[in-house]
Amino acid sequence: MLKADMKITLRVTVFTGRFLMFTVLAVVSFAIFLFDRSSMAEGNLANHIVISEVRIDGGQGKATDEFIELYNPTDADLDISGWKIAKLTKSAASNEYDNIVSSTPIGTVIKTKGHLLIAHFDYTSVDNLTPDIVYDDNSFSANNTALLFDGNGAMVDLVGWEEAKNFEGGGPAPTSTDAKPSIERLPGGVNGNGADSDNNNQDFILAVSTPQNGASATTPVVDPELPTDAALVPNESLIINEFLPNPATGTEWVELYNFGSSTTELAGWTLSDGIGVVATLSSDIDAHGYLVVDLSGSQLNNIGGDAVILKNAGGKEIDKARYGDFEGVIATNAPAPEKGNTLARSNYTDTDNDKNDFA
Repeated sequence: MLKADMKITLRVTVFTGRFLMFTVLAVVSFAIFLFDRSSMAEGNLANHIVISEVRIDGGQGKATDEFIELYNPTDADLDISGWKIAKLTKSAASNEYDNIVSSTPIGTVIKTKGHLLIAHFDYTSVDNLTPDIVYDDNSFSANNTALLFDGNGAMVDLVGWEEAKNFEGGGPAPTSTDAKPSIERLPGGVNGNGADSDNNNQDFILAVSTPQNGASATTPVVDPELPTDAALVPNESLIINEFLPNPATGTEWVELYNFGSSTTELAGWTLSDGIGVVATLSSDIDAHGYLVVDLSGSQLNNIGGDAVILKNAGGKEIDKARYGDFEGVIATNAPAPEKGNTLARSNYTDTDNDKNDFA
């Protein structure tokens, strides 16, 4: 086992299959270990404590309004007394990590299918949720990697975001935005946070901050099956993921998401409303990436209802989202949002029933 007072050098960007190699330097000797993540997960589901959500700031002027959330997907309550949470910066050497929480208090238990909320002293409560543990000596920032160690110093989980050098799998988790300041482990929300394919880029998505603490309701472990088949994403691997048709300030916008395993060139693609083209696209969208398209002027119908339609360069309809009383089909249209509110797809589901797919 690794000792808590040993100096750890992470080699987290070197993988062989599902093995993560890291080096431990003791005072007079060193050893090389292989950390076998395949023994800790079944399929894409974790059976160990995972980092489930991270928010690195609360927006402009709130650089330390942050939290990190843990989730227990196992069938037993787990005692995590003496565990450690640390961070690596993008520029730091791989052995120069800083402690966020040097040791969780004695008696810290995460109940089965439950969460633990660990937040900075400057954290602003969301939905009146208070943190279970508070820290203030260090804080997370852009391009960091969060590390979770157990009481013996063994690494349990790791997530890097944005341009982090250290991450699991093919790439770091995506870059947060003002509209979606958190990165959250799939599936998310009431479906728990059990996804663990050892790939931060696929296991995490951008999300509105929804922290859960030790007193929050437990959530089941649901196998995170991304909608890449014809039943969920018809025709192509791009979907309309979220849009703002009636902004309180600023412009209308539409967010796209690419489920594909490669970059999609969007030159010549269009976004339309129920009348005609409102934007012609030219950017590329990376695999598992997002693209926000700002619309000039007032394009979408803010009175009654409308549709947002994505077509490829050949004019083929790829995705369509309808809201309000568009075409008089209220039963299956998403509800028209209040001014300043977005319509967001729930867990990427595309059943062609927008009332169920969007909230």
